[in-house]
Amino acid sequence: MFSDRLTVLIQDLHANSIQIAYYSGFDRSNISRLKNGRRNPSSDSKTIKKLVKGIYLYAKDNEALLRLCKLTGADINSSNEQICNTVSAWLFKDDDNEKITVKKKSGTREKNSNRKNSSSAINSSLNLFCNRFNAVMNIAVLSNVKLSYLINVDPSLISRYRTGERSPKSNPRISGILSQTLYKRIERLDNLEELSKLMQCPVSEVKEESFFNWLYNADSIEATNISAVELLLESINTYDEIPALEPSLPIKDILPPDIARDITQYQGYEGLREAVLRFLSDALENHSPELLLYSDQNLQWIVDDPDFKAKWIALMVKCISSGIHIRIIHNIERGFEEMNTAIVSWMPLYASGMIRSYYNTISCGSRFSHTLFLNPGRECIEACHVIGTEAEGIYFYRSSPLELKFYQAEFEKLLSYSKNLVRISKEDKIDFPSEDTILIKDGLSAVTMSKETLKAYNRGLIPECHEKYSEEFFNLLNSHKIYECIMLSDDYSSNTEDSEQAALIYRSHIKDMIELLEKYPRYHVIILPDIPFRQLRLVVSDGSVTVTRLRGSLLSMNFSHPLLCSAFNTYAKRLIKQNELEREATIDILKKHIE
Repeated sequence: MFSDRLTVLIQDLHANSIQIAYYSGFDRSNISRLKNGRRNPSSDSKTIKKLVKGIYLYAKDNEALLRLCKLTGADINSSNEQICNTVSAWLFKDDDNEKITVKKKSGTREKNSNRKNSSSAINSSLNLFCNRFNAVMNIAVLSNVKLSYLINVDPSLISRYRTGERSPKSNPRISGILSQTLYKRIERLDNLEELSKLMQCPVSEVKEESFFNWLYNADSIEATNISAVELLLESINTYDEIPALEPSLPIKDILPPDIARDITQYQGYEGLREAVLRFLSDALENHSPELLLYSDQNLQWIVDDPDFKAKWIALMVKCISSGIHIRIIHNIERGFEEMNTAIVSWMPLYASGMIRSYYNTISCGSRFSHTLFLNPGRECIEACHVIGTEAEGIYFYRSSPLELKFYQAEFEKLLSYSKNLVRISKEDKIDFPSEDTILIKDGLSAVTMSKETLKAYNRGLIPECHEKYSEEFFNLLNSHKIYECIMLSDDYSSNTEDSEQAALIYRSHIKDMIELLEKYPRYHVIILPDIPFRQLRLVVSDGSVTVTRLRGSLLSMNFSHPLLCSAFNTYAKRLIKQNELEREATIDILKKHIE
Protein backbone atom coordinates (compact mmCIF):
# COMPACT_ATOMS: atom_id res chain seq x y z
CA MET A 1 0.00 0.00 0.00
CA PHE A 2 1.38 3.41 -1.01
CA SER A 3 0.94 5.11 2.39
CA ASP A 4 2.77 2.31 4.24
CA ARG A 5 5.60 2.18 1.72
CA LEU A 6 6.06 5.95 1.96
CA THR A 7 6.20 5.72 5.76
CA VAL A 8 8.82 2.96 5.64
CA LEU A 9 10.87 4.83 3.05
CA ILE A 10 10.97 8.01 5.15
CA GLN A 11 11.91 5.98 8.24
CA ASP A 12 14.64 4.12 6.35
CA LEU A 13 16.20 7.39 5.19
CA HIS A 14 16.27 8.60 8.83
CA ALA A 15 14.18 11.56 7.68
CA ASN A 16 10.98 13.19 8.91
CA SER A 17 7.93 14.76 7.30
CA ILE A 18 9.26 18.31 7.64
CA GLN A 19 12.48 17.46 5.79
CA ILE A 20 10.75 15.55 2.97
CA ALA A 21 8.17 18.36 2.63
CA TYR A 22 10.99 20.91 2.39
CA TYR A 23 12.82 19.03 -0.37
CA SER A 24 9.57 18.32 -2.24
CA GLY A 25 8.24 21.86 -2.06
CA PHE A 26 5.18 20.82 -0.04
CA ASP A 27 3.60 21.91 3.19
CA ARG A 28 4.25 19.42 6.00
CA SER A 29 0.53 18.63 6.15
CA ASN A 30 0.66 17.25 2.59
CA ILE A 31 3.20 14.61 3.63
CA SER A 32 1.07 13.73 6.65
CA ARG A 33 -1.99 13.21 4.45
CA LEU A 34 0.00 10.99 2.08
CA LYS A 35 1.36 8.90 4.96
CA ASN A 36 -2.00 8.35 6.66
CA GLY A 37 -3.83 7.57 3.43
CA ARG A 38 -6.12 10.59 3.43
CA ARG A 39 -4.65 11.63 0.08
CA ASN A 40 -4.18 9.05 -2.70
CA PRO A 41 -2.68 10.61 -5.84
CA SER A 42 -2.10 8.57 -8.99
CA SER A 43 1.41 7.34 -9.79
CA ASP A 44 1.76 9.73 -12.75
CA SER A 45 0.47 12.84 -10.93
CA LYS A 46 2.49 16.02 -10.46
CA THR A 47 2.30 15.47 -6.69
CA ILE A 48 4.10 12.12 -6.91
CA LYS A 49 6.72 13.47 -9.31
CA LYS A 50 7.54 16.32 -6.89
CA LEU A 51 7.49 13.94 -3.91
CA VAL A 52 9.85 11.41 -5.52
CA LYS A 53 12.23 14.14 -6.66
CA GLY A 54 12.22 15.56 -3.14
CA ILE A 55 12.98 12.11 -1.66
CA TYR A 56 15.87 11.72 -4.13
CA LEU A 57 17.28 15.18 -3.30
CA TYR A 58 17.05 14.51 0.44
CA ALA A 59 18.84 11.17 0.06
CA LYS A 60 21.55 12.72 -2.12
CA ASP A 61 22.18 15.61 0.30
CA ASN A 62 22.21 13.44 3.43
CA GLU A 63 24.38 10.52 2.26
CA ALA A 64 21.36 8.21 2.13
CA LEU A 65 21.27 7.51 -1.62
CA LEU A 66 22.65 3.99 -1.19
CA ARG A 67 19.95 3.19 1.42
CA LEU A 68 17.29 4.54 -0.93
CA CYS A 69 18.54 2.39 -3.81
CA LYS A 70 18.85 -0.76 -1.68
CA LEU A 71 15.30 -0.37 -0.37
CA THR A 72 13.66 0.30 -3.73
CA GLY A 73 15.90 -1.82 -5.98
CA ALA A 74 17.23 1.15 -7.94
CA ASP A 75 20.67 1.08 -9.58
CA ILE A 76 22.80 3.71 -7.83
CA ASN A 77 24.89 4.11 -11.01
CA SER A 78 21.86 4.96 -13.15
CA SER A 79 20.66 8.48 -13.98
CA ASN A 80 18.72 10.68 -11.56
CA GLU A 81 15.58 10.23 -13.64
CA GLN A 82 15.89 6.42 -13.67
CA ILE A 83 16.35 6.30 -9.90
CA CYS A 84 13.27 8.50 -9.43
CA ASN A 85 11.24 6.25 -11.75
CA THR A 86 12.28 3.16 -9.78
CA VAL A 87 11.40 4.81 -6.47
CA SER A 88 8.00 5.80 -7.84
CA ALA A 89 7.34 2.26 -9.08
CA TRP A 90 8.35 0.82 -5.70
CA LEU A 91 6.00 3.17 -3.84
CA PHE A 92 3.04 1.92 -5.88
CA LYS A 93 4.08 -1.74 -5.97
CA ASP A 94 1.37 -4.10 -4.70
CA ASP A 95 2.49 -7.71 -4.18
CA ASP A 96 0.50 -9.99 -1.87
CA ASN A 97 3.52 -12.24 -1.31
CA GLU A 98 5.58 -9.46 0.25
CA LYS A 99 5.51 -8.05 3.73
CA ILE A 100 6.19 -4.55 4.98
CA THR A 101 6.60 -3.44 8.57
CA VAL A 102 5.55 0.06 9.48
CA LYS A 103 6.91 1.17 12.84
CA LYS A 104 4.40 2.79 15.18
CA LYS A 105 4.74 4.27 18.64
CA SER A 106 2.54 1.54 20.11
CA GLY A 107 4.04 -1.34 18.12
CA THR A 108 3.99 -2.46 14.48
CA ARG A 109 1.48 -3.44 11.86
CA GLU A 110 2.30 -5.62 8.90
CA LYS A 111 1.53 -4.94 5.26
CA ASN A 112 3.01 -5.90 1.86
CA SER A 113 6.83 -5.88 1.18
CA ASN A 114 9.90 -8.12 1.40
CA ARG A 115 11.60 -5.88 3.94
CA LYS A 116 11.94 -7.22 7.51
CA ASN A 117 12.80 -4.80 10.24
CA SER A 118 13.04 -2.25 7.45
CA SER A 119 14.34 0.68 9.46
CA SER A 120 15.38 1.87 12.86
CA ALA A 121 13.44 4.62 14.59
CA ILE A 122 14.85 8.00 13.69
CA ASN A 123 16.42 10.20 16.30
CA SER A 124 14.34 13.21 17.11
CA SER A 125 15.82 16.63 16.42
CA LEU A 126 16.04 17.07 20.20
CA ASN A 127 18.26 13.99 20.58
CA LEU A 128 20.32 15.06 17.59
CA PHE A 129 20.96 18.44 19.20
CA CYS A 130 21.76 16.79 22.54
CA ASN A 131 24.42 14.53 20.97
CA ARG A 132 26.02 17.34 19.01
CA PHE A 133 25.93 19.74 21.95
CA ASN A 134 27.71 17.28 24.25
CA ALA A 135 30.42 16.67 21.64
CA VAL A 136 30.92 20.41 21.12
CA MET A 137 31.15 21.01 24.88
CA ASN A 138 34.08 18.59 24.96
CA ILE A 139 35.86 20.33 22.07
CA ALA A 140 35.26 23.71 23.74
CA VAL A 141 36.59 22.34 27.06
CA LEU A 142 33.63 23.73 28.97
CA SER A 143 31.73 22.62 32.05
CA ASN A 144 28.05 23.31 32.64
CA VAL A 145 28.90 25.97 35.22
CA LYS A 146 31.48 27.69 33.02
CA LEU A 147 29.16 27.86 29.99
CA SER A 148 26.21 29.03 32.10
CA TYR A 149 28.39 31.88 33.39
CA LEU A 150 29.42 32.87 29.86
CA ILE A 151 25.84 33.11 28.57
CA ASN A 152 24.22 34.24 31.84
CA VAL A 153 21.82 31.34 32.47
CA ASP A 154 21.36 28.86 35.30
CA PRO A 155 23.73 25.81 35.19
CA SER A 156 20.71 23.50 35.50
CA LEU A 157 19.49 24.72 32.09
CA ILE A 158 22.79 23.67 30.48
CA SER A 159 22.41 20.30 32.19
CA ARG A 160 18.94 19.87 30.70
CA TYR A 161 20.33 20.74 27.26
CA ARG A 162 22.98 18.05 27.65
CA THR A 163 20.52 15.36 28.75
CA GLY A 164 18.04 16.18 25.99
CA GLU A 165 15.29 17.36 28.33
CA ARG A 166 15.32 20.86 26.81
CA SER A 167 16.38 22.52 23.56
CA PRO A 168 17.42 26.19 23.17
CA LYS A 169 15.67 26.30 19.77
CA SER A 170 12.49 27.38 21.55
CA ASN A 171 14.31 30.59 22.53
CA PRO A 172 16.09 32.03 19.44
CA ARG A 173 17.90 34.67 21.52
CA ILE A 174 19.53 32.05 23.74
CA SER A 175 20.20 29.70 20.83
CA GLY A 176 22.07 32.48 19.01
CA ILE A 177 24.16 33.46 22.05
CA LEU A 178 24.88 29.79 22.84
CA SER A 179 26.17 28.88 19.37
CA GLN A 180 28.17 32.11 19.10
CA THR A 181 29.82 31.56 22.50
CA LEU A 182 30.72 27.95 21.68
CA TYR A 183 32.11 28.83 18.26
CA LYS A 184 34.21 31.74 19.54
CA ARG A 185 35.55 29.56 22.35
CA ILE A 186 36.57 26.77 19.95
CA GLU A 187 38.11 29.34 17.62
CA ARG A 188 40.18 30.85 20.45
CA LEU A 189 41.36 27.37 21.47
CA ASP A 190 42.40 26.72 17.86
CA ASN A 191 40.19 23.62 17.77
CA LEU A 192 38.38 24.34 14.48
CA GLU A 193 39.98 21.33 12.81
CA GLU A 194 38.53 19.05 15.48
CA LEU A 195 35.16 20.75 15.02
CA SER A 196 35.36 20.24 11.24
CA LYS A 197 35.76 16.48 11.80
CA LEU A 198 32.68 16.49 14.01
CA MET A 199 30.70 18.47 11.42
CA GLN A 200 32.13 16.27 8.62
CA CYS A 201 33.16 19.18 6.42
CA PRO A 202 36.44 20.90 5.43
CA VAL A 203 37.92 23.37 7.90
CA SER A 204 37.44 26.15 5.33
CA GLU A 205 33.66 25.61 5.51
CA VAL A 206 33.49 25.84 9.30
CA LYS A 207 32.01 29.29 9.87
CA GLU A 208 29.87 30.72 12.64
CA GLU A 209 26.71 30.48 10.49
CA SER A 210 27.41 26.92 9.26
CA PHE A 211 28.10 25.86 12.86
CA PHE A 212 24.76 27.31 14.01
CA ASN A 213 22.91 25.48 11.20
CA TRP A 214 24.68 22.20 11.98
CA LEU A 215 24.19 22.42 15.74
CA TYR A 216 20.48 23.07 15.51
CA ASN A 217 19.73 20.70 12.63
CA ALA A 218 18.91 23.52 10.21
CA ASP A 219 16.73 21.36 7.91
CA SER A 220 13.73 21.86 10.19
CA ILE A 221 14.66 25.53 10.76
CA GLU A 222 14.84 26.08 7.00
CA ALA A 223 11.46 24.43 6.48
CA THR A 224 9.94 26.74 9.10
CA ASN A 225 11.56 29.79 7.52
CA ILE A 226 10.29 28.85 4.06
CA SER A 227 6.74 28.66 5.40
CA ALA A 228 7.20 32.10 6.96
CA VAL A 229 8.54 33.52 3.66
CA GLU A 230 5.51 32.14 1.84
CA LEU A 231 3.23 33.80 4.42
CA LEU A 232 5.01 37.12 3.90
CA LEU A 233 4.78 36.84 0.10
CA GLU A 234 1.11 35.97 0.35
CA SER A 235 0.55 39.09 2.48
CA ILE A 236 2.35 41.32 -0.02
CA ASN A 237 0.43 39.71 -2.88
CA THR A 238 -2.99 40.16 -1.31
CA TYR A 239 -2.77 43.18 0.99
CA ASP A 240 -5.63 45.65 0.86
CA GLU A 241 -5.13 49.36 0.51
CA ILE A 242 -5.00 51.24 3.80
CA PRO A 243 -8.59 51.25 5.10
CA ALA A 244 -9.13 55.02 5.17
CA LEU A 245 -11.70 56.26 7.68
CA GLU A 246 -14.39 58.62 6.58
CA PRO A 247 -13.01 62.20 6.74
CA SER A 248 -16.09 63.32 8.64
CA LEU A 249 -15.73 60.66 11.33
CA PRO A 250 -15.03 62.57 14.56
CA ILE A 251 -12.43 61.30 16.99
CA LYS A 252 -15.05 61.18 19.75
CA ASP A 253 -16.71 58.25 17.95
CA ILE A 254 -13.53 56.23 18.46
CA LEU A 255 -12.53 57.49 21.88
CA PRO A 256 -14.41 57.44 25.17
CA PRO A 257 -15.68 60.96 25.98
CA ASP A 258 -14.13 61.05 29.44
CA ILE A 259 -10.40 60.79 28.65
CA ALA A 260 -8.62 62.88 31.27
CA ARG A 261 -5.99 65.27 29.93
CA ASP A 262 -4.20 66.15 33.16
CA ILE A 263 -3.01 62.76 34.44
CA THR A 264 0.77 62.29 34.68
CA GLN A 265 0.89 58.64 35.81
CA TYR A 266 -1.02 55.57 34.58
CA GLN A 267 -0.91 52.16 36.23
CA GLY A 268 -1.02 48.70 34.65
CA TYR A 269 -2.17 47.67 31.20
CA GLU A 270 -5.52 49.45 31.61
CA GLY A 271 -3.67 52.65 32.39
CA LEU A 272 -1.30 52.18 29.44
CA ARG A 273 -4.25 51.68 27.07
CA GLU A 274 -5.87 54.88 28.31
CA ALA A 275 -2.57 56.75 27.95
CA VAL A 276 -2.11 55.52 24.36
CA LEU A 277 -5.63 56.55 23.33
CA ARG A 278 -4.96 59.99 24.78
CA PHE A 279 -1.54 60.14 23.07
CA LEU A 280 -2.87 59.30 19.57
CA SER A 281 -5.96 61.51 19.86
CA ASP A 282 -3.80 64.48 20.94
CA ALA A 283 -1.54 63.89 17.94
CA LEU A 284 -4.57 64.00 15.64
CA GLU A 285 -6.14 67.05 17.24
CA ASN A 286 -2.89 69.01 17.09
CA HIS A 287 -1.93 67.85 13.55
CA SER A 288 1.45 66.60 14.75
CA PRO A 289 3.93 66.02 11.90
CA GLU A 290 5.57 62.89 13.33
CA LEU A 291 5.39 60.23 16.05
CA LEU A 292 8.38 58.24 17.37
CA LEU A 293 7.56 54.78 18.76
CA TYR A 294 9.67 52.22 20.61
CA SER A 295 8.78 49.44 23.04
CA ASP A 296 10.48 46.16 23.86
CA GLN A 297 7.86 45.00 26.35
CA ASN A 298 5.36 42.23 25.77
CA LEU A 299 2.47 43.19 23.46
CA GLN A 300 -0.20 41.63 25.66
CA TRP A 301 -1.47 45.12 26.51
CA ILE A 302 -2.66 45.35 22.89
CA VAL A 303 -3.70 41.81 21.97
CA ASP A 304 -5.50 40.88 25.21
CA ASP A 305 -8.20 43.52 24.68
CA PRO A 306 -9.91 43.19 21.25
CA ASP A 307 -11.93 46.37 21.78
CA PHE A 308 -8.81 48.40 22.52
CA LYS A 309 -6.93 46.78 19.62
CA ALA A 310 -9.67 47.85 17.21
CA LYS A 311 -9.50 51.43 18.52
CA TRP A 312 -5.68 51.44 18.35
CA ILE A 313 -5.74 50.30 14.71
CA ALA A 314 -8.42 52.87 13.83
CA LEU A 315 -6.42 55.68 15.41
CA MET A 316 -3.17 54.58 13.74
CA VAL A 317 -4.94 54.53 10.37
CA LYS A 318 -6.47 57.92 11.13
CA CYS A 319 -3.04 59.35 11.99
CA ILE A 320 -1.53 58.08 8.75
CA SER A 321 -4.43 59.18 6.58
CA SER A 322 -4.14 62.62 8.23
CA GLY A 323 -0.53 62.96 7.10
CA ILE A 324 1.28 62.05 10.34
CA HIS A 325 4.56 60.26 9.67
CA ILE A 326 5.64 57.49 12.03
CA ARG A 327 9.11 56.22 12.84
CA ILE A 328 9.02 52.92 14.72
CA ILE A 329 11.80 50.74 16.08
CA HIS A 330 10.40 47.20 16.16
CA ASN A 331 11.32 44.76 18.91
CA ILE A 332 12.08 41.78 16.65
CA GLU A 333 15.34 40.35 17.88
CA ARG A 334 14.01 36.95 18.89
CA GLY A 335 13.98 35.32 15.44
CA PHE A 336 12.69 35.39 11.90
CA GLU A 337 9.18 34.19 12.70
CA GLU A 338 8.63 37.08 15.12
CA MET A 339 10.05 39.55 12.60
CA ASN A 340 7.83 38.12 9.88
CA THR A 341 4.75 38.40 12.10
CA ALA A 342 5.54 42.07 12.77
CA ILE A 343 5.88 42.84 9.05
CA VAL A 344 2.70 40.96 8.11
CA SER A 345 0.73 42.69 10.90
CA TRP A 346 1.86 46.14 9.77
CA MET A 347 1.52 45.45 6.03
CA PRO A 348 -1.44 47.78 5.28
CA LEU A 349 0.23 50.58 7.24
CA TYR A 350 3.60 50.02 5.56
CA ALA A 351 1.90 50.22 2.16
CA SER A 352 0.82 53.79 2.92
CA GLY A 353 4.44 54.91 2.70
CA MET A 354 3.96 56.96 5.91
CA ILE A 355 5.87 54.58 8.18
CA ARG A 356 9.63 54.18 8.41
CA SER A 357 10.45 50.98 10.30
CA TYR A 358 13.72 49.98 11.93
CA TYR A 359 15.26 47.19 13.94
CA ASN A 360 17.85 47.78 16.64
CA THR A 361 21.22 46.04 16.39
CA ILE A 362 21.81 46.01 20.16
CA SER A 363 20.29 43.30 22.33
CA CYS A 364 17.54 44.63 24.59
CA GLY A 365 18.60 42.37 27.46
CA SER A 366 16.55 40.13 29.69
CA ARG A 367 16.17 42.21 32.88
CA PHE A 368 14.25 45.36 32.00
CA SER A 369 11.70 46.37 29.38
CA HIS A 370 11.32 49.92 28.09
CA THR A 371 8.54 51.87 26.41
CA LEU A 372 8.92 55.27 24.74
CA PHE A 373 6.11 56.75 22.64
CA LEU A 374 7.03 60.32 21.70
CA ASN A 375 5.18 63.19 20.03
CA PRO A 376 8.17 65.54 19.63
CA GLY A 377 7.72 68.88 21.39
CA ARG A 378 4.33 67.96 22.90
CA GLU A 379 4.21 64.81 25.05
CA CYS A 380 5.41 61.27 25.53
CA ILE A 381 4.63 58.01 27.34
CA GLU A 382 7.68 56.57 29.09
CA ALA A 383 8.26 53.56 31.33
CA CYS A 384 10.92 51.13 32.51
CA HIS A 385 10.03 47.87 34.30
CA VAL A 386 11.61 44.67 35.49
CA ILE A 387 10.44 42.15 32.90
CA GLY A 388 7.26 40.45 34.09
CA THR A 389 5.97 43.41 36.09
CA GLU A 390 4.63 45.51 33.17
CA ALA A 391 0.99 44.56 33.76
CA GLU A 392 1.02 46.32 37.15
CA GLY A 393 3.71 48.92 36.39
CA ILE A 394 3.60 52.72 36.26
CA TYR A 395 3.54 54.52 32.88
CA PHE A 396 4.54 58.20 33.00
CA TYR A 397 2.94 60.81 30.78
CA ARG A 398 5.59 63.52 30.23
CA SER A 399 5.07 66.97 28.77
CA SER A 400 7.71 69.35 30.15
CA PRO A 401 10.07 70.78 27.47
CA LEU A 402 13.16 69.57 29.34
CA GLU A 403 11.85 65.99 29.58
CA LEU A 404 10.70 65.94 25.95
CA LYS A 405 14.11 67.14 24.79
CA PHE A 406 15.80 64.42 26.84
CA TYR A 407 13.55 61.60 25.56
CA GLN A 408 13.89 62.71 21.94
CA ALA A 409 17.68 62.53 22.35
CA GLU A 410 17.25 59.03 23.78
CA PHE A 411 15.12 57.94 20.81
CA GLU A 412 17.62 59.39 18.32
CA LYS A 413 20.40 57.50 20.12
CA LEU A 414 18.43 54.26 19.74
CA LEU A 415 17.90 55.13 16.10
CA SER A 416 21.65 55.54 15.58
CA TYR A 417 22.03 51.85 16.50
CA SER A 418 19.19 50.82 14.20
CA LYS A 419 18.86 49.80 10.57
CA ASN A 420 15.97 49.86 8.13
CA LEU A 421 13.65 46.88 8.46
CA VAL A 422 11.46 47.64 5.44
CA ARG A 423 11.99 50.27 2.76
CA ILE A 424 8.89 51.07 0.73
CA SER A 425 8.77 52.34 -2.84
CA LYS A 426 5.92 52.89 -5.29
CA GLU A 427 8.27 52.66 -8.31
CA ASP A 428 8.84 49.66 -10.59
CA LYS A 429 12.61 49.48 -10.60
CA ILE A 430 15.25 46.78 -10.20
CA ASP A 431 18.22 47.45 -7.94
CA PHE A 432 20.83 44.86 -8.83
CA PRO A 433 23.10 44.08 -5.85
CA SER A 434 26.84 43.59 -6.31
CA GLU A 435 26.71 39.85 -5.61
CA ASP A 436 25.17 36.63 -6.93
CA THR A 437 21.51 37.33 -7.63
CA ILE A 438 18.33 35.30 -8.07
CA LEU A 439 15.41 36.74 -10.08
CA ILE A 440 12.01 35.07 -9.68
CA LYS A 441 9.05 36.06 -11.83
CA ASP A 442 6.06 34.29 -13.36
CA GLY A 443 7.03 35.44 -16.86
CA LEU A 444 10.05 36.55 -18.83
CA SER A 445 12.04 39.46 -17.43
CA ALA A 446 12.31 42.48 -19.73
CA VAL A 447 15.93 43.00 -18.70
CA THR A 448 16.99 39.96 -20.80
CA MET A 449 15.24 41.31 -23.88
CA SER A 450 17.54 42.57 -26.65
CA LYS A 451 17.19 46.08 -28.03
CA GLU A 452 15.81 44.63 -31.27
CA THR A 453 13.13 42.67 -29.45
CA LEU A 454 12.37 45.67 -27.27
CA LYS A 455 11.85 47.81 -30.33
CA ALA A 456 9.35 45.31 -31.69
CA TYR A 457 7.71 44.99 -28.28
CA ASN A 458 7.01 48.72 -27.94
CA ARG A 459 4.23 48.41 -25.38
CA GLY A 460 4.96 51.21 -22.95
CA LEU A 461 8.39 50.14 -21.73
CA ILE A 462 10.70 53.16 -21.64
CA PRO A 463 13.82 52.40 -23.74
CA GLU A 464 16.04 54.61 -21.54
CA CYS A 465 14.90 52.65 -18.49
CA HIS A 466 15.60 49.34 -20.22
CA GLU A 467 19.03 50.55 -21.30
CA LYS A 468 19.91 51.48 -17.70
CA TYR A 469 18.74 48.15 -16.25
CA SER A 470 20.33 46.20 -19.09
CA GLU A 471 23.68 47.88 -18.44
CA GLU A 472 23.46 47.06 -14.72
CA PHE A 473 22.44 43.47 -15.56
CA PHE A 474 25.46 42.86 -17.81
CA ASN A 475 27.86 44.60 -15.44
CA LEU A 476 26.72 42.21 -12.74
CA LEU A 477 26.87 39.23 -15.10
CA ASN A 478 30.53 39.91 -15.86
CA SER A 479 31.51 39.19 -12.26
CA HIS A 480 28.64 37.32 -10.56
CA LYS A 481 26.09 34.60 -11.22
CA ILE A 482 22.51 35.48 -12.12
CA TYR A 483 19.76 32.89 -11.82
CA GLU A 484 16.56 33.79 -13.64
CA CYS A 485 13.66 31.64 -12.39
CA ILE A 486 10.72 31.90 -14.77
CA MET A 487 7.59 30.20 -16.00
CA LEU A 488 7.18 29.57 -19.72
CA SER A 489 3.78 30.58 -21.05
CA ASP A 490 1.66 28.27 -23.19
CA ASP A 491 -0.84 30.98 -24.14
CA TYR A 492 1.34 34.03 -24.71
CA SER A 493 -0.65 34.99 -27.80
CA SER A 494 -4.21 34.65 -26.48
CA ASN A 495 -4.61 37.82 -24.43
CA THR A 496 -3.67 40.51 -26.90
CA GLU A 497 -5.27 42.30 -29.81
CA ASP A 498 -2.40 41.29 -32.12
CA SER A 499 -1.78 37.69 -31.10
CA GLU A 500 0.49 36.89 -34.03
CA GLN A 501 2.76 39.84 -33.24
CA ALA A 502 2.82 38.90 -29.55
CA ALA A 503 3.86 35.34 -30.44
CA LEU A 504 6.71 36.62 -32.62
CA ILE A 505 7.97 38.91 -29.85
CA TYR A 506 7.76 36.12 -27.28
CA ARG A 507 9.78 33.77 -29.50
CA SER A 508 12.31 36.51 -30.12
CA HIS A 509 12.69 37.05 -26.37
CA ILE A 510 13.27 33.32 -25.81
CA LYS A 511 15.95 33.41 -28.50
CA ASP A 512 17.60 36.32 -26.66
CA MET A 513 17.74 34.17 -23.52
CA ILE A 514 19.20 31.21 -25.43
CA GLU A 515 21.95 33.49 -26.75
CA LEU A 516 22.70 34.65 -23.20
CA LEU A 517 22.94 31.04 -22.00
CA GLU A 518 25.33 30.18 -24.82
CA LYS A 519 27.49 33.27 -24.31
CA TYR A 520 27.57 33.82 -20.53
CA PRO A 521 28.47 30.86 -18.26
CA ARG A 522 27.36 32.85 -15.20
CA TYR A 523 23.81 33.24 -16.57
CA HIS A 524 21.39 30.49 -15.56
CA VAL A 525 17.74 29.95 -16.46
CA ILE A 526 15.59 27.87 -14.11
CA ILE A 527 12.31 26.84 -15.70
CA LEU A 528 9.61 26.53 -13.05
CA PRO A 529 6.45 24.45 -13.52
CA ASP A 530 4.49 26.93 -11.43
CA ILE A 531 4.93 29.96 -9.19
CA PRO A 532 2.57 30.26 -6.21
CA PHE A 533 2.73 34.06 -6.18
CA ARG A 534 1.76 35.50 -9.53
CA GLN A 535 2.42 39.15 -10.27
CA LEU A 536 5.31 39.29 -7.79
CA ARG A 537 8.95 39.83 -8.75
CA LEU A 538 11.67 38.79 -6.33
CA VAL A 539 15.29 39.97 -6.50
CA VAL A 540 17.23 37.94 -3.94
CA SER A 541 20.87 38.09 -2.87
CA ASP A 542 22.78 37.35 0.33
CA GLY A 543 22.57 40.95 1.54
CA SER A 544 19.33 42.28 0.05
CA VAL A 545 15.83 41.20 -0.95
CA THR A 546 13.35 43.21 -2.98
CA VAL A 547 9.76 42.05 -3.48
CA THR A 548 7.70 44.02 -5.99
CA ARG A 549 3.97 43.64 -6.49
CA LEU A 550 3.33 44.39 -10.16
CA ARG A 551 -0.46 44.27 -10.21
CA GLY A 552 -2.97 46.73 -8.78
CA SER A 553 -1.27 49.56 -6.95
CA LEU A 554 2.44 48.95 -7.40
CA LEU A 555 4.37 48.27 -4.20
CA SER A 556 8.06 47.47 -3.75
CA MET A 557 9.46 46.32 -0.39
CA ASN A 558 13.19 46.04 0.27
CA PHE A 559 14.67 44.07 3.19
CA SER A 560 18.28 43.89 4.35
CA HIS A 561 17.97 42.23 7.76
CA PRO A 562 20.29 39.14 7.79
CA LEU A 563 17.55 36.77 8.99
CA LEU A 564 15.15 37.93 6.28
CA CYS A 565 17.84 37.65 3.59
CA SER A 566 18.82 34.19 4.82
CA ALA A 567 15.21 32.97 4.79
CA PHE A 568 14.53 34.34 1.30
CA ASN A 569 17.77 32.79 0.03
CA THR A 570 16.67 29.43 1.44
CA TYR A 571 13.33 29.82 -0.33
CA ALA A 572 14.92 30.83 -3.66
CA LYS A 573 17.64 28.18 -3.57
CA ARG A 574 15.06 25.50 -2.88
CA LEU A 575 13.26 26.51 -6.10
CA ILE A 576 16.56 26.30 -7.98
CA LYS A 577 17.50 22.95 -6.48
CA GLN A 578 14.16 21.38 -7.31
CA ASN A 579 14.11 22.55 -10.93
CA GLU A 580 17.71 23.09 -12.11
CA LEU A 581 18.76 21.22 -15.25
CA GLU A 582 21.99 20.94 -17.18
CA ARG A 583 22.59 24.00 -19.36
CA GLU A 584 22.14 22.08 -22.61
CA ALA A 585 18.90 20.54 -21.37
CA THR A 586 17.57 24.01 -20.50
CA ILE A 587 18.50 25.32 -23.95
CA ASP A 588 16.76 22.34 -25.59
CA ILE A 589 13.55 23.02 -23.63
CA LEU A 590 13.60 26.70 -24.62
CA LYS A 591 14.16 25.81 -28.27
CA LYS A 592 11.34 23.25 -28.28
CA HIS A 593 9.02 25.73 -26.60
CA ILE A 594 9.23 28.16 -29.52
CA GLU A 595 9.20 25.62 -32.36
